[in-house]
Amino acid sequence: MEESKNSCVKKVRNLWRASNSRPLVYKTSAITTELQRHVCIPLCGGNIDPTVVGRCIERGLASDGRLVRFIITISDRPGGMARLVGVLASAGANIKDIFHERAWLRSSVFKVQCKVIVEVRDREHGQMLRTLLEKTYDDVHWNTDHTSSYTG
Repeated sequence: MEESKNSCVKKVRNLWRASNSRPLVYKTSAITTELQRHVCIPLCGGNIDPTVVGRCIERGLASDGRLVRFIITISDRPGGMARLVGVLASAGANIKDIFHERAWLRSSVFKVQCKVIVEVRDREHGQMLRTLLEKTYDDVHWNTDHTSSYTG
């Protein structure tokens, strides 16, 4: 169901209320396939929850490989974060979220662990970014579960 909604947003550009969308999403998918055109079915109502729509879009980006996450250990000296941001920018990645953790890192007091979420063009671009980061930095954990604690 969620994948159908993401497809609907990408191809047909619809917003919907989750409880009423199931029949329209399936019907839209069939019409789009049959006609091989973009089809627009307006869905009206004042109860569209933008938070839910945003979550569906983000999950769709992640499942398409266009939203990736990693944990990386970088220098905590001046310029360490700037270097990471520069590497990401040079690779054409867009930083969506970054969080750095000092307190629970057990390696060096001069290191910081960053949990990063970036947007990339596609899976191939994400793989290129991963290769670049692994060549540039010693400690990279790719597409990791952010609920875990990595104490490199």
